[in-house]
Amino acid sequence: SDVAFIQYDKYNSILDYYETQVPPAIRGKGIAKILAKAAFDYAVKNDLKMKVTCTYLQKYLEEHASPEYTSRIVE
Repeated sequence: SDVAFIQYDKYNSILDYYETQVPPAIRGKGIAKILAKAAFDYAVKNDLKMKVTCTYLQKYLEEHASPEYTSRIVE
């Protein structure tokens, strides 16, 4: 089945987003963008820090560098 998802690990209050996966059959429809926004909004809503090791999410963050996201980034 065609399931898109973001893989992450959680350490205490840090979410490490390390992979965004969208199956070829449903690529190019903006699904990764929706997932990215949901992932970042989840961290904001739940007052969590984010480690962004996924290259797609790093690019998304550059394009949507709002302080509510960038202030939560840890190395």
